[in-house]
Amino acid sequence: MTRSFLPAICALCVALASFAAVADEESPAGGYRPRTDTMRAPLDSAEHGSSRSKSNSAAGVVTPMMTAHPIPQFGTQVVTIAKPSIEKAPAATRENCALQTVASVDLRTLSSGLVTVPVTIQDREAHLVVDTGSVYSVVTQDIVDDIRASTRSARSILAGNMELMGGVIMDRVVEPRDFRIGALIGKRPPLYVMPSTAMGEDIQGLLGPDIMDKYDIEIDFAFGKFNMISPDHCAGSVVYWTHEPYAEAPIGRDDNRHITIPVVLDGTKMSAVIDTGAEGSAMPLSVAQRLLGIDVKSPGLQEVAPISVNGAQHVRAYRYPFQTLNLEGITVKNPDIVLMPDSGQGVPDLLLGVGILRQLHLYIAYKEGKIYATRAEAR
Repeated sequence: MTRSFLPAICALCVALASFAAVADEESPAGGYRPRTDTMRAPLDSAEHGSSRSKSNSAAGVVTPMMTAHPIPQFGTQVVTIAKPSIEKAPAATRENCALQTVASVDLRTLSSGLVTVPVTIQDREAHLVVDTGSVYSVVTQDIVDDIRASTRSARSILAGNMELMGGVIMDRVVEPRDFRIGALIGKRPPLYVMPSTAMGEDIQGLLGPDIMDKYDIEIDFAFGKFNMISPDHCAGSVVYWTHEPYAEAPIGRDDNRHITIPVVLDGTKMSAVIDTGAEGSAMPLSVAQRLLGIDVKSPGLQEVAPISVNGAQHVRAYRYPFQTLNLEGITVKNPDIVLMPDSGQGVPDLLLGVGILRQLHLYIAYKEGKIYATRAEAR
């Protein structure tokens, strides 16, 4: 994942087991419960329309003022959100639709563009990459050593050994006494253990969908906030932070828990994985040739510097001057997408990394099956 365009764990040839997390006071091992004294911080919901790219004009309550962080520009790509005619739906009542924050922490942006969140593993603070393209959550061996925790064979707990892109093997799992994200407390969650050399500097692991998908996830790249929100709310009443137009798209889930959305690249429909754990966006060369007629001999295709995959392998990479990428009302002009040789591990048509995603404010409603987005700076 880190320092690569393909995610560390999303392209795996393994059978995956489901992760059952519960949010009650009697949570079993691996379960999560909120610390009730600080959990319930309501966010007001907003009116919503019926079209896919919508205008949000309800007077929702915005979270306290924060300082915007500069957003790096990646090439010349520009993000715009369409503003079609709006058919208003009746405003829902606050009693039924107010969003309930389970955990809220600050994001830290790395030089690569990836974002991390602070967590506490037993008594050790760690910074994990927010990684929607992972399968499970992961910590480095350094963390395991620091908390002096024992590990178990991955075959005895989760899906078995996992081989990452680059040939890195994860075959051990740790179950820390407790795991905290803000006010959210997990007891003995199983976490894969990754060699510390496979991660970049200042990264101690990955926060994956096995923990995140029990909640709604809000990623505010520009203002540096990561919120985990109860999924029990009215459908569509989530874009509370702005009156600006917002985009809404259905999401699919593959067997590896990845979020997939329909996109159109230079007029061609395809499926894309939303991967906040990948620095850039990528497409296999076989997909480029099959769907777009682009190969290594195509005019405009240029070979670029090899790309490191999980610190263990370098692969050849190419760039092509794509014109537009459309994501259900969001248009990205001149999208920066790297073309790479196939890994042979079932990678998606297109992988969207933070090079594009961090120019948006994202709200992922796993239970509702939707993703919502505005401009990153929208307030």
